[in-house]
Amino acid sequence: MKKYLVFVALLILSIILIGCNQKKVVPIYKINQEVKFRDATKGSITLNDQSIKSNESVAFSFTLTLNEIFMFDDLFPNYSISVDQTEIELRTFNDGSNLINHKDDYIVIINNVPVEINQLSNYEFVVGESIILFSFGNNYISNKDSVASLTFLFDQVIPDAVFSF
Repeated sequence: MKKYLVFVALLILSIILIGCNQKKVVPIYKINQEVKFRDATKGSITLNDQSIKSNESVAFSFTLTLNEIFMFDDLFPNYSISVDQTEIELRTFNDGSNLINHKDDYIVIINNVPVEINQLSNYEFVVGESIILFSFGNNYISNKDSVASLTFLFDQVIPDAVFSF
């Protein structure tokens, strides 16, 4: 009986350890796939078909559908771009309170108005629909056939997600 209990305990422990060692899979979304916020009643984000990719630039265009007011930092505290498996961090929390913009050579356009990178923290999204465009020049692109992805992680509003085309 004692051997049986030890066996069962070891079996349960191994199952727990295997579960803890599995990496969390971040879902990949394509154009026109809506991603509901963690609290679906607050809104959603969709990579729309105005997203473009060429030898000169890549632009990720998102439609935000918001049911309450959000600051930019609430929605996009951490993000990075990947082109052909090369990831470039763009914005992260430094110590849990300070946001760092690692690059300042990309453009953020919200509802057709460019917003300076250092002014993003103060930008307020109103209730309704907004279009936000992240535009990157050719220094982020290796060729026209590259797979480009914009990744949002560790956000309290938008679930961890990769948007790719």
